[in-house]
Amino acid sequence: EVSNSGAVPVEVTVDTRIIDDRGAVVATLPRGHVRLAPGEMQIVSQLSAPIAKPRLWSPDTPVLYRAVTRLSVGGRDRDRFETEFGFRWFEWTADHGFFLNGKHLYFRGANVHQDQAGWGDAVTNGAIERDVRMLKDAGFDFIRGSHYPHDPHFAETTDKVGMLFLS
Repeated sequence: EVSNSGAVPVEVTVDTRIIDDRGAVVATLPRGHVRLAPGEMQIVSQLSAPIAKPRLWSPDTPVLYRAVTRLSVGGRDRDRFETEFGFRWFEWTADHGFFLNGKHLYFRGANVHQDQAGWGDAVTNGAIERDVRMLKDAGFDFIRGSHYPHDPHFAETTDKVGMLFLS
């Protein structure tokens, strides 16, 4: 979504690059262009060509890529946004169970609350990271978030540490 909060119409250029976990650019998406009236919002779609041999995310190899999107007006950068993601595919069958990237995976997991004693739900990012890391270190690979939506940092941390997460 690209919006114009200014008082005059603008021509916005959208540039997105896909960067791997080592910092290399693995794809440059076709440039998007959109003309926006004051107060207008539009959705700009960009489609990447297939990424050759992506490193797959799993609990054992939590490889994350970044889509870095820049918005510019008149050649000047106006905004920048990063989206982390992992390449993976899964299959869940009634007869054979769960498969991640073609390999059978038997979950070792727990229901997890986000709250902390004395803090309630006002949890720091550091506390979230500590809790997820403790579960990973205990041999778990799956977390079910119990009873309520967790802070977005919880999902980001599970991605980075290598934990499957069901919100």
